[in-house]
Formats: sequence, structure tokens, C-alpha cells
Amino acid sequence: MTIKFTDFFISVNIPYDKGLSAVLRYLGDKIEHENCVEGVLDWIAQTQCRNGASTHPFLPLLTWKVFLVHNENPKIFQYGLEILIHCTSVGEMKIQAPDPPSSRAEQPTSQEICDAVINNSIYWNENTLNLISELARRHSEHLKVHERALALLEAIFCPLRTNDLTQEARLTYWSKYSLIYRSVFKMVYPELIIRGLMKVHDGFPDILRIALSTMWKLCIDEENSKKFLEMDAFKLVYDVMYYWPKHPEIINQGALSLTALSSSRWMIEDILMQYDIPTLLLNSLDTFCLYNEICYNLFYTVGSIINHSAEQVLRFVRPGAIMKEKNLIALILKAYSIHHDNDRIIGTLIKLISTIMADDAILEAIFSAIPTLKALLTEIYSRFHNCRELGSAAQEVLQRIPVAYNIPMDAIEPDILIDFKMLSI
Repeated sequence: MTIKFTDFFISVNIPYDKGLSAVLRYLGDKIEHENCVEGVLDWIAQTQCRNGASTHPFLPLLTWKVFLVHNENPKIFQYGLEILIHCTSVGEMKIQAPDPPSSRAEQPTSQEICDAVINNSIYWNENTLNLISELARRHSEHLKVHERALALLEAIFCPLRTNDLTQEARLTYWSKYSLIYRSVFKMVYPELIIRGLMKVHDGFPDILRIALSTMWKLCIDEENSKKFLEMDAFKLVYDVMYYWPKHPEIINQGALSLTALSSSRWMIEDILMQYDIPTLLLNSLDTFCLYNEICYNLFYTVGSIINHSAEQVLRFVRPGAIMKEKNLIALILKAYSIHHDNDRIIGTLIKLISTIMADDAILEAIFSAIPTLKALLTEIYSRFHNCRELGSAAQEVLQRIPVAYNIPMDAIEPDILIDFKMLSI
């Protein structure tokens, strides 16, 4: 009882009213007192880590020291993670190669490891990420710790402005993060991501979104994508999107995850055939067609899958249902009618049409829809003929269509003509 009273006495005498600097000095003096430390970190996380506010140069350093002293307390770890997430988000912590322990021995002492973490206190590298990994492994049965550990990884690897899987984005990411990408996979983080996705039925969308967001960034590296596929990640992403069909961020990050996995050279056709991916993605496109970013990412995902084979194209165009809304061709028309001034989305639509038109068997299957697609490409060319990326691309696809598939407009099914005329309304 005396210890509890002492800790309570200490906690109520924390100088919150004197500002962060005074509180940090107090934390340094009382770092052995667990209740005091927990209260201080909670206060900092709740009051000082808000709205992009800068903090204090010594805050990361003291947070690491607290982790080393109180590594058995999940609450302290949770609050510390909140602080490090904020410090990372506002640029006070950044990725940099680690300063090695002073000893060159293969097995440095625990003191040398601690010193290395302290010396690297404002950097994310193998030393600091490994300490977080070990603490996350110890406390991940606590949902908030699990979620915050993934949120920290998201803050490090996933700036909000980066949300696509274009080749340019991949190269930018790889050049920036290659030093620690693969080392991260040797730690607990992939397991945390997979376990996060397994919580699909637990009613916690935040951890699902964060797990998806971090996974597709790590999958930019081919070796990482191979390991995620071996961990059954494709099925888990499918399940998350299937059971959360109306959640925009889950669908968006899920689409990017499917793209990353399906673009991997380790993806095999058998995996794609195990799941009704076309229905999942076409339903998602129908639901979120109005949302620029989600629409683009979903079409990009469709493109990454149909590039695998003509069979995948046929699964999406559904020849027996050309006129129905949830068919790739119908959704291409719908997307163009909504996003007719969005160059990025139009560029993706042209690539999809190009893939659809690339195989004679597919052309035969969608024979009645070819005039509509040609009319769409012709309109794009006429509107964007001075734009190489759009006008020239549309013209190139038009020129590749065999003459045998030139159908007079009066031979087109009436419903298809109505659909196309609706584009200009």
C-alpha cells in the first residue's frame, strides 16, 4: 500500500501546468517510478501529440529510455507508441542507416545494444525497429498495442500523399526505404499484419485498414510479396474486402494490396482462380465509382489481374452479361461518364480496353460491344488528340482492332447505344 501511495503522490505532483520541458525533466528524474511514467506518457500522448504540433528534441530519447526500463508494461508501451507515431508524422524522427554498437563483436552486450538504441533515438533503422518489434511481440495480445505498432509502421512507410502503385511510386519507395525494407520482414511486423487481417470479424476497421496499408508498401519488394503470398495474404485481403464492402478506406487499401500481390512475379494463376475476384472488384467499382482515388485504384487492380491471362479478362467482361451494370465494359462506360475530365482515370480505362482488345477470343466473346468501345476510344482521341498519353494511346488501340470487327452502328444492340449516348449527358 505504501508503494501505491507513493506512486500516487508522485503522479499528482507531476508539473503538467509548467509545460512539456518541465514534465520531461521530471520524467527523467522519476523514470524508475512505473505509475509516474505511465501517467506522464499518457498526458504527453493526449495533450502534446495533436494536430501536427512540434514536440521537444529530447522526447524520442526519453521514450526509448522508458521502453528499456519498463518493457513489461503494455500501457507504457502503447502510450510510447503514440508519441513515436506523432514524432514520425511531424518529421522529428526519420529513416536513416544505424550507427553500429561501439563493439565490433558479433554478439554485442545488452548495454551496447541499449547504447545503440539511445544513439539512434531520432532515427528509424534496424536497431530502433527491432526494439519496437520485440516489445510488440511481447504485448501484441493487447489490441491497442497491436494496432499502434502497425500504425507506427504506417507512419514510417506510408506518407498520406503516397497512395498508388505506379512504377514511379515503386521506384521512389524502393530508393528511399530499401535499407530497411527487408530487415523489417525479419522482425515481427509481417506476423502483426497477418494477425491484424485475421481480425476481419472482430469489428475493428482501423486495424484492418492499417494492416492493408502497411502490407502493400512492403510488397513493393518482390521478396516480401513472395513471403506474404506464402502466408496466405491474398485470401485474407479478399476476405477483408468481402466482409467490409462499404468501407471506403478498407476497399481502397485492399485494392492496392491486391494489386501489389497480383503484380508479383510469384503470383500464380491458380491463386486468382480460387476466389471470385471479379465480383468483388466489380461490385466495389459500382459502389465507389464516384470516388476519384478509389475508382482509379480499383481499375488499376483489375488491370493487374487481367494482365495475367485472357481467361482473367473473360472473367471480368462476362460475355453473357455485357449489358448488365456489374460488368467491366459497362463499368468502364460508367466511369468515363463520371470522370470524363480525369486524365489519370481515363488513362487507366484506355489500358484496360487495350488489354480487352488484345486477344481474338475475347473480341469474339464481346463482339456486340466492340462498336461501343471503338466509339469511346474515338471520342477520347478527338478530345485529347494533343495529349500523347491519352490521345495517342486511344488511337493506337483503335488501329490494332482487326478490320473484321468493324460493325456498322445500326448493328449494335440498342441498349449498348443507349449506354454510350448517356456518356454525353
